[in-house]
Amino acid sequence: MMERGRGRASKVTARSPQEIARTRRGGTAPHPRTYCGDLEQSPASRVELGGFEGGAVLRVRFPSDLSLPSRTTVDICLVLKEPTLAVDFSAELSGDMGVEGCLGVIAKSIMTNAALLGEPVHAGVARNDATGEHELYVTKPYLENGMFVVHFGKGA
Repeated sequence: MMERGRGRASKVTARSPQEIARTRRGGTAPHPRTYCGDLEQSPASRVELGGFEGGAVLRVRFPSDLSLPSRTTVDICLVLKEPTLAVDFSAELSGDMGVEGCLGVIAKSIMTNAALLGEPVHAGVARNDATGEHELYVTKPYLENGMFVVHFGKGA
């Protein structure tokens, strides 16, 4: 992801939304259950991405101790470039599927929404062996840049 600052773009790496908001003047801190993605040249973990595992990806990292209630809401905002594709949706997830199951549902929903628009987008879930973090990956052919935000709401 790119962050604008004083007329120049700089790469944002491994910073939480809270860290980014603290560095901006007058910025509003995001909700604590909001996670943003980083653009990376290749996945950090082993993940199935429809043959595009060696290319650029957007990766959202979730803490290893993340817990979700059996019924929760999720808001997704995803922009992939070039050409530009935007996917934005909200959903309610229910059932005892665990964090990886919920992330899998989100990944499948992203691919389904993109397919309805005729775009080949691939998404997958992995667990980072080194950090224990849950990871959600998204890619598409010729991915150059993008933005990916996941927000979990409170349980119903």
